Amino acid sequence: MSNKINMFEISMDDINRKRSALVTMLAPMEIPDMRRDVKSKSNLRWLQRNLAIQNCQHPLFKPAMELVNWLVAWHRKNIDVGGKDFPSGF
Repeated sequence: MSNKINMFEISMDDINRKRSALVTMLAPMEIPDMRRDVKSKSNLRWLQRNLAIQNCQHPLFKPAMELVNWLVAWHRKNIDVGGKDFPSGF
């Protein structure tokens, strides 16, 4: 049995739960306030590049990075409607 996730079978509720979990993980970390909007593709890419700089020793760093990477991959495969990168909203 494969552990691969079919990104086309993921609902927006699933995405919102992942985003919510990421926001919770990022709350105690050293991150600029303007980069905490995880609906933004540009913020997710910024987090991919910079989260480790001040937070690599944080106990939630690894799971947070896994969620960031997953959401970036999801954005690459789907057109998301929501967040400041997609002003049309949900």
